[in-house]
Amino acid sequence: MRLTVIAAALSFMATSPTLASNPEAEHPPISAEGQAEVGRLTEPFFRSVQAGDATKAYADLFKGTLLESKTVEVAQLATQTNFILQTYGAATSWELASSECVTDYICKLVYVVRMEKGPVAFWLYAYRRPTGVWQPTYVLMGDSPQFFFE
Repeated sequence: MRLTVIAAALSFMATSPTLASNPEAEHPPISAEGQAEVGRLTEPFFRSVQAGDATKAYADLFKGTLLESKTVEVAQLATQTNFILQTYGAATSWELASSECVTDYICKLVYVVRMEKGPVAFWLYAYRRPTGVWQPTYVLMGDSPQFFFE
């Protein structure tokens, strides 16, 4: 049964010119303008992570959003990030590795953070408000290969 489903999916992709020729066509990357706007959120965030202050990183990232009021969840993210810092050492650099947008106002951005002892991925889901301002809606981090290669 599983092989049938996989074969059917591969058959569909092979016959679909849009998906076969350009797999990103369905979910294009964030625009250069959007990337720059989101960068105004992520640069201070990663600088605080680099400084070892995960609590400040998340407080600043979520300021003015609905996530700001979710104090338990934000505290858990800070705890997880502190564990990553203890395990992998300090963050030395970060870069946007990939992005995909389901609309021009909802995007997933994957950042690879180079740590002293290995890489860590941060997934940031972002929403562009009707006012044009981008805000984070969800953050996920990890070191497993699926975090880097989806």
